[in-house]
Amino acid sequence: MHVTVNTAKAIAARYYDRHPSFSYWDGCSTGGRQGLMAAQRYPADFDGILAGAPVLDLTNTQIWGVWNARALLKAPISRAQLPVLAKAVMDKCDAIDGAKDGLIADPRQCNFDPAQDLKTCEAGGSDCFTPAQVETLKTLAGGVKIKGETIFPGVQFGTEGVDPTGVSGWDMWMVSEQGPSRQLAYGETFVKNMAMLPASGKAIDWKTFDFDSEYPKIGAIREIVDATNPDLSEFQKRGGRMITYFGWSDPALNPMMGVNYYEAVRKQMGAERTADFYRLFMVPGMFHCTAGYGTDVFDAFTPLMDWVENGKAPTVIQARQIKEGKPVMTRPLCPYPQSARYSGSGDLKDGANFECKMP
Repeated sequence: MHVTVNTAKAIAARYYDRHPSFSYWDGCSTGGRQGLMAAQRYPADFDGILAGAPVLDLTNTQIWGVWNARALLKAPISRAQLPVLAKAVMDKCDAIDGAKDGLIADPRQCNFDPAQDLKTCEAGGSDCFTPAQVETLKTLAGGVKIKGETIFPGVQFGTEGVDPTGVSGWDMWMVSEQGPSRQLAYGETFVKNMAMLPASGKAIDWKTFDFDSEYPKIGAIREIVDATNPDLSEFQKRGGRMITYFGWSDPALNPMMGVNYYEAVRKQMGAERTADFYRLFMVPGMFHCTAGYGTDVFDAFTPLMDWVENGKAPTVIQARQIKEGKPVMTRPLCPYPQSARYSGSGDLKDGANFECKMP
């Protein structure tokens, strides 16, 4: 990408007889990861970077996909059970942010316990969960553990939520009744073909992958594919500005990956210094990059340009939920660690009745 950027700038300069005034990056998922790679490895490439749902810790994300598939292999959750799970989570946690509006502003505050908050039954069914399925859900929520230590956060409850068309976030990504889930498809490919460099020639089966003994052997691939370095000082020194966003209900990538990275940058560079050039916006109810049951339609690029070119840091980004071509809900997106809080009166679907507040 770095070579392509420099080549494109040279072509533009030759054609227009002047160098570009500003250079921007905009991408989501792997595109988001590429944006972070640019900030970390080639800080002079872009003046502004918009990185949506960056799969910045690609290595652990793929291991997480295999971990989740192994948990679901023991006691699968059916697609028919997903709306039941979603309703139970929402019933437990919808109002914890002060507004019973079908959204959880910060799922970290949701203390959903599958053992206590789900209807259980020995035989299982579409409206209840077996004890083994409850254990599966607890394993998913507990995160990836290597020799007893959690090395990657667990599945966030809320990611199983159902969008306006009735589709759960887990559908296809984690739960599939038509072949492997997407998480498994990516994770299995990674474990088999990329995890161990140099390649040993040994076939690795995701069903028997020994996390405790095999995971510590993963090494060189991280330096190639991951973008986890929290030191963005060179990007900041040259005046770079960056916005990242993540759906709190992203079923493909763990939203805590985005939060934990931002916290790591704040720890490395200081909270005030970080906010001067880098801001994170979490989107309640949004799936991977878009869709979901929240306000997933928003323009983060114009605020980035305003920040780069006019020095105006974004304090809020207005978002909408669109149904049949019309906005049915609006909500302010807030710079982390702030979140949108209900004022206490007015229409819950009108973002004007919410304001950004610190936890």
